[in-house]
Amino acid sequence: MDRTPDRGIASAWLFFEGAEIRRRLFDWQQSMAWLDRTEAALVDVPPSPDRTTLATLVSIGRASVQIERGLPDLAHAHLQAAQAMAPADDRFLGNRITWLELRMHRALEQGQAARDCLQGFERKFGPDAFLRLTAAVALMQDPRTTAAELAQVDEWIDAARTADLSADERSLVSTLYVLRRLATRDHGAARSELDAALQRLPAGVNERRVSLEALALRLANDAGDAPERVRDRQLQLRSTWDQLLDKLAHQPPAAMGLGAMFPLERQRALAEMIRSHLRHDGVDGPRLALQLVLDIGTLGSLARTLQAGPCTVADVQRSLTGPGRGLLVYAPGPERSWAFVVDAHAVQTFELGVRTST
Repeated sequence: MDRTPDRGIASAWLFFEGAEIRRRLFDWQQSMAWLDRTEAALVDVPPSPDRTTLATLVSIGRASVQIERGLPDLAHAHLQAAQAMAPADDRFLGNRITWLELRMHRALEQGQAARDCLQGFERKFGPDAFLRLTAAVALMQDPRTTAAELAQVDEWIDAARTADLSADERSLVSTLYVLRRLATRDHGAARSELDAALQRLPAGVNERRVSLEALALRLANDAGDAPERVRDRQLQLRSTWDQLLDKLAHQPPAAMGLGAMFPLERQRALAEMIRSHLRHDGVDGPRLALQLVLDIGTLGSLARTLQAGPCTVADVQRSLTGPGRGLLVYAPGPERSWAFVVDAHAVQTFELGVRTST
């Protein structure tokens, strides 16, 4: 696309497609650069429905990058810009804006707001299977969600299992279905769905793979699988996790920052690996679990700004603890969270409770 003219609607659409490709590859800085080129290409384009659509999609694209970087607060202004530009009767743009709103509600665990947002779209345009799934995630994460609302979520999931969906959408259906089956301890149904979903996944590392492999590890632990099977699941998730962290580590420093621990899929994977270490690795479990938290902590905005390199549990104990001094480390998770209490000689762990909404 380097030889593409810098002006005109056709060039702008090409630049936008380039931005979407870079976003899906975790190359957020380049995605933003391509969105800048898209906007520049639209400067001299006269008003038209096509121009309005593309300008709105640029704002949605910018907001999507911020959410995926773990910075939903920075996405809000772009969402407002998209809402201001989109015609009220445009179902396509209404769908994309609602999807973006639902992702923000999901990120902030605002289940009731997600339900209201979905209802507003459906009153105007009718039912939408994928938007219902996106709202379902937010509802399942919100501890205030009622049993009746969870029953509605189950209906949406069941309907989506027979719908014509993309590979990514089908992976989301599987994730939600497995979460609901695990909540009712239906391990057989969860296992069948997980095995099929993991086989369907395309090659490469993404949040959906991380989430499904985390659920596979949870199932192995919850169902009392043989230690060898649990270890296999743990090693597979750890391999995928390390590849994901490597992608994040190669993100160039940017003023916008990086919320490495914000996405729920990462929180879920971290929580399940912590739980598995504590259950199976004896006295070494707490230190192995804390090391996972430290590894991803070095990828956050503050650590990158300070150019802090990798650190070990021993490093933390040596530099931050001593007589009368200790450290409290919090590891959030969408279903269970953990606290680590660290002093100069030991690491203690505390599970902070299991949510019941899912």
